[in-house]
Amino acid sequence: MGKVIDLTGQSFGCLTVIKQVGKNKHNRAIWLCKCTCGKDTVVVGSSLKNGYTRSCGCLQKEAVSKPKTEEHKRKMSTAQTGRKHTEEAKHKMSIAKKVKFFQKK
Repeated sequence: MGKVIDLTGQSFGCLTVIKQVGKNKHNRAIWLCKCTCGKDTVVVGSSLKNGYTRSCGCLQKEAVSKPKTEEHKRKMSTAQTGRKHTEEAKHKMSIAKKVKFFQKK
């Protein structure tokens, strides 16, 4: 493994790194971070640098609690309808294959 880069004082999304608290079982540096909402959280350094972790979880809670826009609702209904039509097409095709099979005999 390479040298651990000191992330103390750096900010990643809503998290500000306070100090390194150790290493995990994969020998990756673990950091204590303070979120803008006030909570402390422990995060693997690579998750911070790669952008996988940007908050203590408060961003996810905020996104889920927001009301859906009309565009989002329309996209979701289109995606669901498309999936439904695909399932129906598969079913009809399998029935058509069976009919052809038995008609040959």
